Amino acid sequence: MKIPKPSALITAAILTIGGMAFVGCNKDETATSNPPAVPATPPANPTTGQKVGSTVDGAINSVSGASTQLAGAVSPTGATSLDGARKAVEGVTVKALTANDFKDVASYFTSAQQDRVVKTKPDTKDLDDQIDAFNTAWKTKYNYAFKIKDLNVDYPDAFIHFGQDSADGTKATGIIAASHGAPEVTIPYVQENGLWKINIPNAVDGQVLHDKLLAAIKSLNQTAPTWPDSDVEAAQAVTHSILAAIMDQ
Repeated sequence: MKIPKPSALITAAILTIGGMAFVGCNKDETATSNPPAVPATPPANPTTGQKVGSTVDGAINSVSGASTQLAGAVSPTGATSLDGARKAVEGVTVKALTANDFKDVASYFTSAQQDRVVKTKPDTKDLDDQIDAFNTAWKTKYNYAFKIKDLNVDYPDAFIHFGQDSADGTKATGIIAASHGAPEVTIPYVQENGLWKINIPNAVDGQVLHDKLLAAIKSLNQTAPTWPDSDVEAAQAVTHSILAAIMDQ
């Protein structure tokens, strides 16, 4: 019997294996081009890979939710509720009565209005002098530096009421009721970058804002001897005067 040479045996083996390999490749391509349908509901006994995927998806959603909550927590005027609009009134009032904080007052306005006010900001020494006089008088009368001690107490709905102005929740209005010898003041808001921003009149630039605040604070200082004994009532009267000046009303 003639024994095949080794080279012939090797060649036959290679051809046989190669044929098997090509058959396997064809099967894989068929499986890839026609993947099995994905079940509509998770399997009753998920594999380890499925469990890991589910856990990762859950973690991503949790991080996304946490980011949204953090933005609202960090922002003092967050637009997630109308509480942010109330806080904006507090913030702009306190800044208006803090010397050398003119630019911070403007930060409570829309970005376009803030830019306009800051670019046309005049010298504010006369305004800062009146602010210093106000703070001295306030501390003498009430024994603490001016601030809004409690939003719910100092700014109840009877004093200032807020409401949504648009179905999509991007506009709102605050109304300070006529009181303290001053007429009603309307404060429009728009939502900008997740914050409630006061929408001041287009005619109010840096000079107009300076002049209005200067007149308002001068008037407050002139009436200091007759300020009410209640610091809550006084804080409301001050807020009323400052917001009327800001809104050019």
